Amino acid sequence: MANKRLLAIVTALMLAASGGQSALGAFTFSQLELIEQFILNGQWALLKAFIDEHPELLQGSDALARELREFVAAVEESGVISTITPPAVVPDIAVVATAKDSY
Repeated sequence: MANKRLLAIVTALMLAASGGQSALGAFTFSQLELIEQFILNGQWALLKAFIDEHPELLQGSDALARELREFVAAVEESGVISTITPPAVVPDIAVVATAKDSY
């Protein structure tokens, strides 16, 4: 289920945000970093749990929201992730941001 299109969207948004451009959407740079890591590491259950914790990511008509909605629909239709992996623990964004800033 490695979605190259989703990874491309996340990467493009991260580049836009780091370049000073304001990207439209209900997400933060920290959230984009986490989503990118989930995708790169194939942590689909963690990605799904993260989206469940942050349903605002699915709102809107931006490319990320559309792609995440497609991901959720595919997971819910197939049920594959929920049957092969244990429930995921979603990291607290504030803790991740604090840890990142301490480097």
